[in-house]
Amino acid sequence: RFDLGLYIFSYSNPAHLANAIFQIHSKKLESLERLIPLGFAKEFIRNTQNKIIDDIDYTKNMGELQRVAGEASEDLLGFIAGRLKVHLRETGIRHDLIDAVPSLSVYGNPNDLVAIVARVEALQAFLGTDDGTQLLAGSKRAANIVTVEQKKSGQTYGTDVDASLLVEPEEKALFAALEKASQTAAKAIAAEDYTAAMAALAPLRGPIDAFFDEVMVNDEDDNLRVNRLKLLSGIRGALAPVADFDRIAG
Repeated sequence: RFDLGLYIFSYSNPAHLANAIFQIHSKKLESLERLIPLGFAKEFIRNTQNKIIDDIDYTKNMGELQRVAGEASEDLLGFIAGRLKVHLRETGIRHDLIDAVPSLSVYGNPNDLVAIVARVEALQAFLGTDDGTQLLAGSKRAANIVTVEQKKSGQTYGTDVDASLLVEPEEKALFAALEKASQTAAKAIAAEDYTAAMAALAPLRGPIDAFFDEVMVNDEDDNLRVNRLKLLSGIRGALAPVADFDRIAG
């Protein structure tokens, strides 16, 4: 059967053609499903890796598709992202990991699809390690404590930790580890090295475990208690640019 994905990339400007098709069939999702099969997402990944069209590097800036293609491009990219999710699931990627990747968690802004695949694959590989498994458990424990305390108090605990209120060695160590991991992961993400971004999180496992073993979160001193809850919120804040660990089963 004729594969529209291949046809689109035989054109000089696939963005215009894809957008035209989407505009025609946007009100007929079933027709769109037939016109843009799963093969489109696969070809989209392969063909955008090194393809430069009309001086636009789609590998580095898929957002340009919106400017080039017009008003319907956002919906088109969202549709392609949805097809990409199906493709990733068929290759053995867990659905919760796909949803945890920042670029796919917001349908209206699916950035570079090649980078999204790399992010998901790096996340799955990391969670297959002991460090990844234990970090996931620690992050969920921290998130649960913060959620419970927020419900009790009606307050929201951000990540604005007061370093002067850090008393115990373990909370000081966790604070320093979060700062370092955040900076290292941010550099790796900027360089599109998602394996390195995951590796930057691995050293958090020890400080998180030590914090829970040695530090009393609900201290009698309310200032210390609130500051420690903010420190736990900081765990989620450090992980968020890499992946939303709250969305991951485990």
